[in-house]
Amino acid sequence: MRLNIKPTIEGILKIPAGKSGLYFFYGDRNELLYIGKAKNLRSRVRGHHRCYLFHCEGMFYRGILEKKGWNPQNRDEWDNNFLESWVDFEVRGMSQITPLAIDYHWFKIKKITIEELSHEETKEKEKQLIKQFNPLYNSQYVQSISDEYYNAFHF
Repeated sequence: MRLNIKPTIEGILKIPAGKSGLYFFYGDRNELLYIGKAKNLRSRVRGHHRCYLFHCEGMFYRGILEKKGWNPQNRDEWDNNFLESWVDFEVRGMSQITPLAIDYHWFKIKKITIEELSHEETKEKEKQLIKQFNPLYNSQYVQSISDEYYNAFHF
């Protein structure tokens, strides 16, 4: 079964729960951005979306730090309310998976296609399709840039 959805919470909830297979992220001009596999498609796609929202929240906090002129390393100068929010954010961050490059660029995704397959079929088919189509966000180069960005962001 193939299913096309929008990259929204409502779209993600249309993905059948507990199904394995492949997912494809497409951009504005219908270009293939990313191919992924999952034992649970709904959970995995929702995880990408959650990482993006977490990243946006982190950028919000970082903006406050910069606007106030607070040093990220010196928490003594921070407002107590901000510090409590930041600590909560950090604790949630420790439970997050390390984001992939595509997670930082969720806003570029305009369509998601889901293809249900058995768990055994997914790994080999994913490799073949990545080799055939070479999606931008599956490349090692883009992932290494993502890792650098992640490390710079988490001080």
